[in-house]
Amino acid sequence: WASEDPINSLEYLCQLTHQKVCALTDSRGMACTTLVILLVRDMDAYWVHVGDSRFHLVRAQKCFLTTKDHSLLQLHLDRLEENPDDEALKNGTVRANQLYMCLGAPVDLEPAVNASSLKSGDVLLLSSDGFWGQVDFSGVLQSSDRLGEDPDWSQKWVDKASEKGGDRSDNITLIAALFSFDERPPGAMFNCIKAFFRRLIH
Repeated sequence: WASEDPINSLEYLCQLTHQKVCALTDSRGMACTTLVILLVRDMDAYWVHVGDSRFHLVRAQKCFLTTKDHSLLQLHLDRLEENPDDEALKNGTVRANQLYMCLGAPVDLEPAVNASSLKSGDVLLLSSDGFWGQVDFSGVLQSSDRLGEDPDWSQKWVDKASEKGGDRSDNITLIAALFSFDERPPGAMFNCIKAFFRRLIH
């Protein structure tokens, strides 16, 4: 992370992880997974993702920006303006969990990398589809202002995702952090990770 170019560092780390996952493939089949990584340096956030694990930057209880899934559904949605009569969307044959890119798959990996400046009070969320696909995300946004006051905020939302998914629940992963900084030297500090919870459901 000493690199002057965080974007290149994230891309390299993603490609390296992809190689490691590909090496796990055996006679039982491919070992595939998704990935989202967030790096905060001073007042800037940098992130890389592959698949449908998402990064949300929440500002003033609104989704300021989010990653775009590498899913077939998202591809069809992106082309909707060109093809408003998309039959696959109309008949529901394209599902959100059908990915065209993920770690471990025999594809030329092209991870999505981006960056944004941060403001004090921003909420940073990283989650798997097992989380964001099961909760009312508007409720997550509306309650995000309580992250700094409620140490159980993440766990409560993971529990809601688990209850909603029931036996069909996929991997439910949520990482939530509150960004704050001190204007006195040495400047910005990513100094307040208010909540972290991770649960795997088999």
